[in-house]
Amino acid sequence: MLIKLTEAGCILAIASSSKREWIRQYLEAFQLSSYFSLIKGKEDVLDVKPDPALYLAVLEELEIKPEEALVIEDSINGSTAALRAGIDCIVVTNPVTEHMAFDSSIPTYSCFTEMTLNCCFEKA
Repeated sequence: MLIKLTEAGCILAIASSSKREWIRQYLEAFQLSSYFSLIKGKEDVLDVKPDPALYLAVLEELEIKPEEALVIEDSINGSTAALRAGIDCIVVTNPVTEHMAFDSSIPTYSCFTEMTLNCCFEKA
């Protein structure tokens, strides 16, 4: 999905309640750093998810409007933050969050292979 989104001209960013250095370690370990033009972590805002501050900071730095963005999340706090920021959201659950009750208005998938590129563009 990262390759498809990049090839489609999408600008990819990470907004995480984790520390930026922790995020960078994992991106480097899995050779994914080159896909993301921006990383915002907990040190960039006063309040983390479900507060929308992380997403708003990404929008501001990338100079885009909420309606021009799409969030792909894996948690209730993250999806709540996206909705509070006015950004459409898609959820791809993980083993910890797969049994949680997400907002029924959010398309939810159990893995990225269930998604198509159109899933992203239809929401954005």
